[in-house]
Amino acid sequence: MSDAAMSFSQLMKLGRTQAGEQVSEQSRQSLPVPVPAREDRPLRIAFMYCPSQALPGVNRLAPPSQVVWLDPKSGALIAVRAVTPQSFGRQDPPREVLGEFRLPPGMTADQYLALRERLFQLYDLLFPVWVQPSSQQDKVLLQASAREFLQIFGQISEPPLIPYYHSLGRVYFDWVRALAR
Repeated sequence: MSDAAMSFSQLMKLGRTQAGEQVSEQSRQSLPVPVPAREDRPLRIAFMYCPSQALPGVNRLAPPSQVVWLDPKSGALIAVRAVTPQSFGRQDPPREVLGEFRLPPGMTADQYLALRERLFQLYDLLFPVWVQPSSQQDKVLLQASAREFLQIFGQISEPPLIPYYHSLGRVYFDWVRALAR
């Protein structure tokens, strides 16, 4: 991993621990979402937290109610913010079930965890290039990695949250999709 950021596997763990008691244990933590710096804020890694109801083999998800922002270099908590669907340009009822998340047919929990760890490795590879593009990068390797990232993200992310991921991380996901072409 680059000196610029902690590993995404570490950031995923810190997303929950850094938010501490500010985020309900009943909330599902999203996958990491890189968010670019602006004049008024630094580069950040965001995690959405969604009220959820865990049942055997399925997790019913409501829209995100909080976003946790971490510093990618230190893992330090930047902020915890309450959000509504409107924060993401959505009109979903705030506390109603959006849909369900379950493992894809035929996928075991161990396979899911292995794919999630591979996704974090791909974040670790792609994120530094997104932050600081270099003409020295191997375009073929990056294209293959971007394609693999999108494929795995599509397999293991929560389908009801896809529009929320794309709203919050539009710049990053657009970059990955363009790189994959």
